[in-house]
Amino acid sequence: MTVRVLQLFGAQAEIVADVPPQERSEPVRYPTAEIAEAVGLEPEKLPGRKLTAAVGVDDRLSDWQLAGPDQPASTARSGPTSHQ
Repeated sequence: MTVRVLQLFGAQAEIVADVPPQERSEPVRYPTAEIAEAVGLEPEKLPGRKLTAAVGVDDRLSDWQLAGPDQPASTARSGPTSHQ
């Protein structure tokens, strides 16, 4: 699932689905430190970022990763890739 970090609220990050604002539900809060560590960014760099996450039990998100152009250059791939 693709999501966006709306803002930080204390030690929590407000997360919403990456859809037009009129289609969004209320933000859900997740620990900022957990997300920042997973994606390799300082917490203050999270607001506005597009992320992907796995949807688990009770619709909780986990396995955070930077999405699309937000990926750092060191992990972005170019050219053909082979899947083994």
